This record gives sequence, C-alpha cells and structure tokens, in this order.
Amino acid sequence: MKSYQLFLAGAGSGLASGFMVFPLDVLKTRFAAAPNGAYDGVIDAIKKISKAEGRVKPFFNGFQATLFSALPSSGINLMTYEFFKLQAINYYAQ
Repeated sequence: MKSYQLFLAGAGSGLASGFMVFPLDVLKTRFAAAPNGAYDGVIDAIKKISKAEGRVKPFFNGFQATLFSALPSSGINLMTYEFFKLQAINYYAQ
C-alpha cells in the first residue's frame, strides 16, 4: 500500500475507535466528578444525563478536539509501523 493509503486507513480506524470509545470516556469523567451516590450505575448515569441534557449531544461534547488529535496520530502511527515493518523484513531477508 502507498503511504497516503496507510495514513487514511489509520485515520479511519482512529475515527471509528474514537466514535465508539468517546461516550464511555464521558461517562468515566462524570463518575469521577460526581459526588458519591449521584449515579447507581452506567445505565442510571445514561438515563439521568440523557434526561437532563439531551440524548446524544452530552456524550459527544468535545469530540471534535479528540478527532483533531486522534486522526493524524492514528494515521501516522499505522504509516510509520508499516514503513519500519517493511524495513525490518528487507533487512533480515538479506
């Protein structure tokens, strides 16, 4: 694969993983910041947050900042990994 294809594949995987994990990070932060007994569990926290702030928006506030850092990072990570993997294969093949 070409470098830009690897970068795009890595960035796409960063987008997908960020989209799946970000709401869990929001819940983790809410649990840490809330006083003891504010939530009875994950489902209770989702219900209370959704009722008070909206169904989707509170779980993705700040997602743009995460994308701004995760997309290039994931893309460069995959591109660099594949580059050095090929270098190692060529080096040890000789």
